[in-house]
Amino acid sequence: MSNSTYTEQIEIQLLGRTYKLACSAEEKETLQQAADLLGNEMREIREQGRTFGSERIAIMAALNIAHELVRINAQHNQLKNTLSQGIQQLHLKARAVLAEMD
Repeated sequence: MSNSTYTEQIEIQLLGRTYKLACSAEEKETLQQAADLLGNEMREIREQGRTFGSERIAIMAALNIAHELVRINAQHNQLKNTLSQGIQQLHLKARAVLAEMD
């Protein structure tokens, strides 16, 4: 969460436990979405039955989410580079066409 003034409080449920979190009004919705994502991931891990203990489940869920974030960031950077190269090629072609018109 950012350094915004914490004016809101939300309650989230993770594996049957309630947590109260302070956040800014602007962050409330996305913080709730993040909590829902984490809760769903934790439930899936618990239901698989291979990991026991809330702390271990939370760590595995956080690791899974962090891994997904790293993968998405890598894809984003690759797409950004591809788009940048395409724009640069279009720019060069446009300059060439304009130069021919002179």
